[in-house]
Amino acid sequence: RELGVPQDMIKSLERAGRLALFQQLSPLGVHPPFVASVLLSLATELLRRDPAARVEGLSDDRIMEAFKAVAAGRVPKDALLDLLAQMAAGKQPSLSGGSAVDVDQAVRDLLKSKPGLSFTAYMGLLMGKLKGKVSGEQVSQALKKQVKQG
Repeated sequence: RELGVPQDMIKSLERAGRLALFQQLSPLGVHPPFVASVLLSLATELLRRDPAARVEGLSDDRIMEAFKAVAAGRVPKDALLDLLAQMAAGKQPSLSGGSAVDVDQAVRDLLKSKPGLSFTAYMGLLMGKLKGKVSGEQVSQALKKQVKQG
């Protein structure tokens, strides 16, 4: 409760056998209600994102590794479930945040190739293209900047 997680979520974590993992993840610096939400929806979300995902194949250590990558800023928070789904499907996704993505260039290219779309349409196209590489907030800021300039 001290971390801002509602009592019903704490009870759900306990029933699901995820309370100990939640307690290990809490000090990492990722928003505790987000951590609780991810842990509670993990099985459903993994299968929704990748039908080959096997929840039982995702160890607590791998979950911890993914959250550490988010906490360190190497993986965008909104890409966490996709990352976990890849792990649960037996893939070895990069947790280093290695490939630098030029968001501004991606925005310029899209604006040039598809002029006249709405902000929302551009966001949708960019997020589809850059999913898991940058956060939605970064894309939105870059798009707003380019629209003001152009």
